[in-house]
Amino acid sequence: MLAPLTKLYKLKYSSFADYCEKRWNRDRSWGYRVINHSRIKRALFPLGGALSERQSRELCGLSPDQQRIAWGLASEVAGGEPASADVAAAVEEVKRLSAEELLEEAKAEESKLPDPRPPRAGFDWSACE
Repeated sequence: MLAPLTKLYKLKYSSFADYCEKRWNRDRSWGYRVINHSRIKRALFPLGGALSERQSRELCGLSPDQQRIAWGLASEVAGGEPASADVAAAVEEVKRLSAEELLEEAKAEESKLPDPRPPRAGFDWSACE
């Protein structure tokens, strides 16, 4: 039932940019930042909690699971309420760890593949490695 609600601005405005400009005196990018902030805050704090729009901006490129991990890491490092710089550092750490895990998975999958080189009598393939 959420989908029809997301287009309510179309009842009075020609576009989302027009809605943001005329209703809030802001640009479209501000509207998208507010929407993203709301989604991230709801994912991190389903029962409410403190999260600034600046902190949520740092978490935007991550999946909801990665967002929770990054927020927990930032909170742990900060010893409580993290600053946006703490959140940014935690996001980079989560991305780095995710990239390393993906690389390890790819290498493991690659090792399961059969050797693509055709067998050739009398040729030593090990010299090519």
